[in-house]
Amino acid sequence: MKYKYPKKLIIGSSVFEMRYDKKSSSGEFAYPYKKKKGFIRIGTQCSKLRMLDIFIHEVKEIINYEQGVRLDDPTASNNYRFVYEHKEHADFCSRLAGILYQFVACEEE
Repeated sequence: MKYKYPKKLIIGSSVFEMRYDKKSSSGEFAYPYKKKKGFIRIGTQCSKLRMLDIFIHEVKEIINYEQGVRLDDPTASNNYRFVYEHKEHADFCSRLAGILYQFVACEEE
């Protein structure tokens, strides 16, 4: 599998600038707000498998936020709870497939 390393990803109606950080092995994201661009930062100071893990982690949080199933955890700061049923899971998988298609080099149909 080859990665495309796109410069941007479209998730729902938001455009996220992709940032690849050679000095990190973690990730983060921010939504576009006012004049600030949205971004997804992916650390690349790790194996390609770990990098894919980081990418999926950040994208999953964005999708779950948009689904309304990522909730603040009142018992801990900087923690979230994910609460959803099978219909949200099926929706999530469909959205994730479309996003991964933008990130992974696939043969065209």
